[in-house]
Parts: sequence; structure tokens; C-alpha cells
Amino acid sequence: MIEDRAKVRIAGKTITVPIYYDRRTTLRLAKRLDERIQEIEKASERIDTQAFALEAALSFAAELAAAEQEREDETTQAFNDLDRLSKTLDELLRKYGIHDR
Repeated sequence: MIEDRAKVRIAGKTITVPIYYDRRTTLRLAKRLDERIQEIEKASERIDTQAFALEAALSFAAELAAAEQEREDETTQAFNDLDRLSKTLDELLRKYGIHDR
């Protein structure tokens, strides 16, 4: 089976990469990576495309880790809120003598 791949241009090099989700998403991701490498390149006094690519990859990994932590925190908060709501409902049911039927 032939894996669907796309040619993209990143940091002045054309490479063939696997399709991530769909072709449009893959091209958008490649563009974001290229833009991030260009930002790093502009801020640097040296020329080292491989180091720039690794730095860009690490910055995306850090963003992913932050997003995962945020999602975990939000999930924990949602469960805590649901637990408090459940306890409040139980208290109201007891207070007003409402029983399961």
C-alpha cells in the first residue's frame, strides 16, 4: 500500500512528508513550521538550518505540552464542578424529602 505524501517547502528545502489529517492541513502545518524557522533564523546571529529546525520542533512540542496540561486542568476542574453540583443536588433532594421513584 502506498502512503499518501505531499511535497512541502520548509527552510528552503523541498521535502516529501506524510499527509497529516488531509493535504490542506499538511500544507498549513508545513507553512507554520517554515514561518517558525524563519522567526528563529531572524533572531539568530548564526546560520544553522538543522539547529533552527530542532529549535522550532522543540517550541512546538512545548506548545503541545502546555495545551495538554491546560486540557488536563480544565478536565479536572470540570469533574470537580460536577462533583460539587452532584453534592448540592443530593443535599437539595434530602432537604426537600425527594426520593428516587
